[in-house]
Amino acid sequence: MSEVYRGWTLDFEAPARSRILGRDYMWVTVDWNEGTLWWDHSAREWITDEVRRERRTCCSSSAPCRSYKAFKRHLGRHEKTLRGRTVFLPSRWVGHEITARPISVPARKGE
Repeated sequence: MSEVYRGWTLDFEAPARSRILGRDYMWVTVDWNEGTLWWDHSAREWITDEVRRERRTCCSSSAPCRSYKAFKRHLGRHEKTLRGRTVFLPSRWVGHEITARPISVPARKGE
């Protein structure tokens, strides 16, 4: 099952009637196969490896996020940085992960 939100397709592992959307999530993380991004805790933004080396700041591979609603806000606030990447919101419970994938540009007619 999926839902569309601001240029993202949100894929839910759990069926619609058994989804956990409250405060049972841990963090937001980005697919490493699409390039490395780090969460700068002091600046509260996603940064690249080059910027991390320049700043010499403490970073992690995940940003704090506790709910589905906060996840959607996070996608909106960091839309430019996260655009084109697959973003995950893992749950504390097995089978309730949410995956956000950018909506691809539809093919033109005749292509």
